[in-house]
Amino acid sequence: SADGHSGLFDNERVTFAGIIEGLRTRQTKSGSGVMAYGVIEDMTGQVEFAAFPAVFSKYRDLFEGEAPVRITGRISMREDKENTVMIDELAPLEKAERYRLYLRFNEESRKKLERVMGVLKRYPGSHEVILYDDETKKQQLAPREYCVNGSSALIEVLGNLLGAENVRFLKLKH
Repeated sequence: SADGHSGLFDNERVTFAGIIEGLRTRQTKSGSGVMAYGVIEDMTGQVEFAAFPAVFSKYRDLFEGEAPVRITGRISMREDKENTVMIDELAPLEKAERYRLYLRFNEESRKKLERVMGVLKRYPGSHEVILYDDETKKQQLAPREYCVNGSSALIEVLGNLLGAENVRFLKLKH
């Protein structure tokens, strides 16, 4: 469901980052090309997408890749269906934006710090990790060798350790 994307209007332009899951393709009725469908998973949940042949062929390698992407498109609202994003642009997230992974620790979860650091090591990438301590309100940048990729697997594992609400990819303010 696209619960996290409430308050949107039909045909509104949106941009967000996420991972493309469950890509399906099919020939258009006119046979002029291939439409793409699937789901984008981001920090707030899932949203359905569709892409016309021109867009799919232009960004095919990004649609078919595993890496997080930045999606731009328009919301299409239909009574009988989930809201869909009609994609008109894709960009690799690494190049498009700098995201940081914020991990919030409290007294309880601080005991899991070593385990968390071990998890980070298993998902190497280019995103910096910020460790935030709820008690002292201090944040520190994890050492470079702990930079991570943006995979949904990483988010899931960390969410199970720390609680999903304490794991956030946030865009760096320039």
